[in-house]
Amino acid sequence: MRKIAFFTFLFYFVCNTYTSAQPGKDTFFLAKKKGLLGKLGRSISTNAPPTIPVKIVNPFLQYKGKIIRYIEFLSLGFERNIYDTTLIKNSFGIRIARQVHKNTTKNVVKNNLFF
Repeated sequence: MRKIAFFTFLFYFVCNTYTSAQPGKDTFFLAKKKGLLGKLGRSISTNAPPTIPVKIVNPFLQYKGKIIRYIEFLSLGFERNIYDTTLIKNSFGIRIARQVHKNTTKNVVKNNLFF
């Protein structure tokens, strides 16, 4: 009896999905129902948002042809965040890393700048 109920439900789902498919419309069968099941179906079904072409602008285009006269080197330890230098952490792992790590000199950084 369970097999018959399962295959009946599966047949209903497949037929309902394929017969009511319209281009640009949501085809999830619960989204078309009324009441609580319809609300549930509409909440979990999605329509793809339209893709709008986005113009990609190079933010560094205004500096094209300019000469770099000076580079400032700022040493940041393990306790500082690269993106927000006001955040300082001082955990056990950072203290060990500070003890083991050898600092890179400015000359090494200058010799390895590739631009």
